[in-house]
Amino acid sequence: RALADRLVAAGLAVPAGARANVAAAVRQVRLACGVVLLTGVVALLMVPPASGPGPALAWFALPLLLTASCLVIARVEVHPYSRWASPAGQQLLGRIDVPPRRPVAQRTGRGADEEPDDGELLTALAGHGTAALPDPALRAALRAHWGH
Repeated sequence: RALADRLVAAGLAVPAGARANVAAAVRQVRLACGVVLLTGVVALLMVPPASGPGPALAWFALPLLLTASCLVIARVEVHPYSRWASPAGQQLLGRIDVPPRRPVAQRTGRGADEEPDDGELLTALAGHGTAALPDPALRAALRAHWGH
């Protein structure tokens, strides 16, 4: 948590509350899109065959188009960013030369009993996620905290 707070203060990470708000908003728009689609199908099934589906389709076409457009915009705007890195953090990560994905001890030539320094651990975490961390307890704690 202290690391997350420091990254947020440095402008490199998005606060947890903002990530949660964006995720909740996307879920709500998905739900709205599903509800519009479902009610549109129900309305089409209830239309008498003699009158035709045209008016019912017209009533549900615009709400469906708007909710689907919101989902497309969210995908375009939110997708380039990871779940935690801010745009400045993404730029910084793009400039870091991260070695291939291997445990830190193997990359540095250390034995399994030697501890890597914090910079190496943070670089491995930033570049490759929790799988690059040598400590299983730390990996499990971070995965539980981030919801993986």
